[in-house]
Amino acid sequence: MKKLLLPVFGLLCVAYYGCDKDDTTTKPTACVNVDVVDSVKLIPVISTYITAQLDSLADQSQRADDSVYLYSKSDSIAKIVINNAVAVNDLTLFRSLGDLEAVYNQPIYFTYCGSASNYKSIYTGDAGHIYADTLNQPNAGTGVSFQGSIYPYAYGLPDTFRVAVVATNVSDIGSQVLQSVDEKSFILK
Repeated sequence: MKKLLLPVFGLLCVAYYGCDKDDTTTKPTACVNVDVVDSVKLIPVISTYITAQLDSLADQSQRADDSVYLYSKSDSIAKIVINNAVAVNDLTLFRSLGDLEAVYNQPIYFTYCGSASNYKSIYTGDAGHIYADTLNQPNAGTGVSFQGSIYPYAYGLPDTFRVAVVATNVSDIGSQVLQSVDEKSFILK
């Protein structure tokens, strides 16, 4: 009898304490900024890089040849600088757009500025990526899950776009799912 009572008591304890787990989570706060590269901040970075490369050369003729080459590659250098800034979440090269601000068609960088969340999805507002808070809403699309705080995106055509970020927290066992949505609009000319 003692041999049977101990395992049964152990199972009851495991079941009681396992099911009595506090399964709560906090509601996230979603926030998104629509950013573009600020050329006023980007040009000095590129210029400093090119100057440093040329200053390292002692031969004047090589310096003249390399200066033409490096300045012809400034667009490639700019892409590398921007990609590095995105990779390390450095926001110093970007400027945020105001609601419904118009900019010329260029890559857009969505910056997540909300609280930490388990899952983040972005709806870019173009065809197939339109946020809808109900399932039966026409033109609803899918969001893109992303990590980090900067999500780069290039639009195909100029238009007015409404971007939405959905931040979701799920409790450990899944009994609680809380989400928050932030939306911004902008115009690409």
